[in-house]
Amino acid sequence: MKLQTKLIILLVCLLGVIGLGCLVYGQHRKIVDLESSLSVAVNNNKAYAEENAALNGKIIEFQVTADQLEYSKDSLMQKLNSARKSLNIKNKQLRDLQYLASITHKADTVVVRDTIFRPGVALDTSLVDD
Repeated sequence: MKLQTKLIILLVCLLGVIGLGCLVYGQHRKIVDLESSLSVAVNNNKAYAEENAALNGKIIEFQVTADQLEYSKDSLMQKLNSARKSLNIKNKQLRDLQYLASITHKADTVVVRDTIFRPGVALDTSLVDD
């Protein structure tokens, strides 16, 4: 009877240690996931701060998950998601998406207001002395 009691106590202690080990491992995984989510949130917060400060010429990077990209109401996110869908890129293959916006302006007409050649003005503009 004494051996059986010791065996039961040992088994209960062993199961307790295994249970605590599983609990610690599960909490560790949860902490790692929360740290990852926190870094994304901090990065996005900085990007929003940069965007609100209207700093031109800066690169702003937002980090979102595939689910957030799918359900976002932001027009740029919707354009990126539609491009992803048109190219048949799966979420697990997706690493990053970029949107490049540039504005170019080329003027090919020069407008000069000339005060010499006006109707009613008689002025000799030749370069030769007569």
